[in-house]
Amino acid sequence: CQALRHHGLRPRMLVSGSATVYQPADEPLTESAPLAPASPYALSKLAQELVAAQAWREHGLPVLLARSFN
Repeated sequence: CQALRHHGLRPRMLVSGSATVYQPADEPLTESAPLAPASPYALSKLAQELVAAQAWREHGLPVLLARSFN
């Protein structure tokens, strides 16, 4: 983020998330469903979402998060 600001750039960040960050459920999931990543992959997807959210909060970097579902 510092290098982007130094050069006056304001890119938008697209974060490709995953439904694997949610706790498995028999019911349809909503965005308020409990988070419980059950694999290293799911944990890494949640971590990237948290880093992107922090970049938005701390640096105003525009972030679009898309959680895909199968």
